[in-house]
Amino acid sequence: MALVGGTVGAANANSGPEAVSIAFDEGVARIFSEDGSEVATQITEETEAETTLEATLSGGEAIEAVVYAGPPLAPPVAPTQAEIDAARDARLEAPPEYLTTGESDREEGVLEAAAVDDADFAPFFAEAVTSTSAAFAWVDSDEATAYEVVRDGEPIWEGTATEFLDEGLIAGTDFLYEVTSFDAQGKSIITRTIPITTLGERGENQTSMSPMTYQPYGTAYLYRTFIPDNRVSMDLATTWGCGQAFKPNRSFSGDDRSWATPPASTPFDLTTYRSSVFLYANWDSPDGMSYVKDVSPTKLYEGNSLIETRTASVNGISVTNLQMSGSFAGARINHEVTNPFCAAGAISYSVDVRMYRNGLIETVGWRYPVPRHEIYGRWNNTGAEFWRTIGQLSNQGFHCLTGACGSETVNLSKTY
Repeated sequence: MALVGGTVGAANANSGPEAVSIAFDEGVARIFSEDGSEVATQITEETEAETTLEATLSGGEAIEAVVYAGPPLAPPVAPTQAEIDAARDARLEAPPEYLTTGESDREEGVLEAAAVDDADFAPFFAEAVTSTSAAFAWVDSDEATAYEVVRDGEPIWEGTATEFLDEGLIAGTDFLYEVTSFDAQGKSIITRTIPITTLGERGENQTSMSPMTYQPYGTAYLYRTFIPDNRVSMDLATTWGCGQAFKPNRSFSGDDRSWATPPASTPFDLTTYRSSVFLYANWDSPDGMSYVKDVSPTKLYEGNSLIETRTASVNGISVTNLQMSGSFAGARINHEVTNPFCAAGAISYSVDVRMYRNGLIETVGWRYPVPRHEIYGRWNNTGAEFWRTIGQLSNQGFHCLTGACGSETVNLSKTY
């Protein structure tokens, strides 16, 4: 078994302190010194989702490592074309409910979460750092055939191994790595972001690597869909099933904005959107997850004259499969929200959301590639809460609302 997936000469390359590599062997993360011998490590902190280790090589070089674990990943299965057609036909036969108040439809509360079974957790990613090196190892997915490593925005390695070593780094320096897996068609499967800080020079005081991004209170998650245009003009695709065929000069309202990082007041902010799902995991109260589901009104115009306002029901959004512990929270969002004037089409997606107290957030599932989808996480590792982008997914055309474009895989992972 190869211990190291690759080595890259990085900034300040030299033959200084000894580097280490890390690899998974039958589900166990093992650390090796440059001579290939396994390094004996000591656990300094452990939860079901994260194990922190430290060691010292014979030459005095310090090592810190983190191994991440999680329950089995079984994301929602994308619908077949037959299922897509059946869902469209069902909406046409029994159009979904809607409101005519002109207001958003909102639901908020706390959903009971099942306890996580620690025995279900298995390691899936590991990292180890010294003063001048960073090593990573990951568990291969069935679909992955190649990988790429990016450091601070610059690609530095690609290959088929599931381990990687970066040597010659500057001591006491922050680096942001991204490890992306690809399938046989060259399509990205998942990208994991890994912020690390190399250890200081020997003799300096060190801050423990873990918990690097430990969340002191809770983690928030936001999934929104929106239309960037102010108006969407009618065409054959948008009139089908809308009751607007052969009625010229008609349009629907959009949200008239671009990507928008959530403000502090989210989910009760004034940002416009088609739909919004907010989840919050309180790590000290792992028996329930707070949520807010919201659908905005849609306006129908003829020219510049407003004809009618309708709001699709928030009942098209469900949050299920909740499980929580003091370091992991998982939920599934099922979303089928129509344009209330157009029963044939719907904004559709289904994703599993996995939040870890160590700062990792994953989103895995599928969507119809319409309209724009934006996904954000709220972290607290600086003494203040802040939102960061997890994913921004484009609009491939409003005809995709009917399922004409099929489904698109959503597989995103961010750590801060």
